[in-house]
Amino acid sequence: MAGGVERCMYCEDSAGHAIEHFWPRSRFPERAFCWENLLLTCDRCNNHHKRTQFPLSLQGEPLLVDPTAEEPGMHLELRPREGLMLAREGSAKGETTIGVLGLNRYELRKGRKIAWTGLQALVERYGRFKEQDRAEEAALCAGTLTGHPFPAVLEVLLRTAERADAEQYVDPECLAVLRSHGSDLRALLARGLSSQAAPVSPARPL
Repeated sequence: MAGGVERCMYCEDSAGHAIEHFWPRSRFPERAFCWENLLLTCDRCNNHHKRTQFPLSLQGEPLLVDPTAEEPGMHLELRPREGLMLAREGSAKGETTIGVLGLNRYELRKGRKIAWTGLQALVERYGRFKEQDRAEEAALCAGTLTGHPFPAVLEVLLRTAERADAEQYVDPECLAVLRSHGSDLRALLARGLSSQAAPVSPARPL
């Protein structure tokens, strides 16, 4: 249901062990048993942040991003060096989602910053295994990469490597691996996220 190893579909950090009703069943009982309305989330996001909050636009449309039905990157962008999630181009849905779900709480910002550094080290290790034709170790490393919490950070890393100024943000060895094997890693990531909408992407300098 979510990226990584059954991560929460909202924060991407904690294990997803709660079944969340995107449209709250207390307010929309007719959707209580609708499969498309059930998300895998953590207790913190489900019971301490979202709870029964469900802001609607004047047209009656949700003001929260549904990660199973729309691309979060249309409304959210990530600045991984700071661990910050931002509303993309002032998106009202992005701002509401960040506020209701507490997506910039301390542990998430810290976790994204750690992931930004740790994933680069894993990419470098993956590249060394590939160069040495150590296929089994490379495959294990790739599995660690695609099963890592905060899969959106890996997506941002891959997209940043395509930028002309990527050297300002990515370690040189990591950048070389991404430019040599980025398509392989992207294919692995796509398989890992096949049941989830595409992760957020950067729109501003990191």
